[in-house]
Amino acid sequence: MIFQGPGIDVEPEIHDFANAKGWSIETIDLVKHMNADQAACGYGCSGNPYDAYWAYSPIAHGDVHELGHGLQGGMRFIGWENHSMTNYYAYYTQANYNRDQGQNATSCQSLSFKNEFEILQASINQPDPAAYMKTQLWDTSNWNKQVSMFIQMMMAVQDEGVLDDGFLLRARLHVMEREFNRDKRNDAVIIRDAVNTSL
Repeated sequence: MIFQGPGIDVEPEIHDFANAKGWSIETIDLVKHMNADQAACGYGCSGNPYDAYWAYSPIAHGDVHELGHGLQGGMRFIGWENHSMTNYYAYYTQANYNRDQGQNATSCQSLSFKNEFEILQASINQPDPAAYMKTQLWDTSNWNKQVSMFIQMMMAVQDEGVLDDGFLLRARLHVMEREFNRDKRNDAVIIRDAVNTSL
């Protein structure tokens, strides 16, 4: 959904959003490979090919997580760990499998949703909710609390009717990040050309 190309389903909520803004969905047409033998680092290592100590499964957390590293881009909140932005791909894949097959394949790694939700709720009654969140959660969080916070955001946009599927918040951010980076490059070229012309 964050790309278009052969074998990639079109997600109307993302494509319509991009089209309404005059933004583009990047095209991708490549094959990702895997070494399912002995990982070069840790238990699984991203890349193409990615290495893993396990047998491949299209809905396994590890496989989609490692492939997710190739998708996650550079956007993440200040202070957040790298893994805070890659697990959504596995959760999204598993949630879709669960929906399509009528099975429960989504585990979300026993994230502490209740804890983060209670902190969010408590922040509402604080004199400075943002400062409260910063000290109670943001400054002391690790990747799993960061993932829980982001999933809270996904649930909020779905609950508020901004998106029918809150998981697609991440896809929207991908589209926005790419457009932002494209504009930065264009601005740099305009500035460079203006400087060269004035010399």
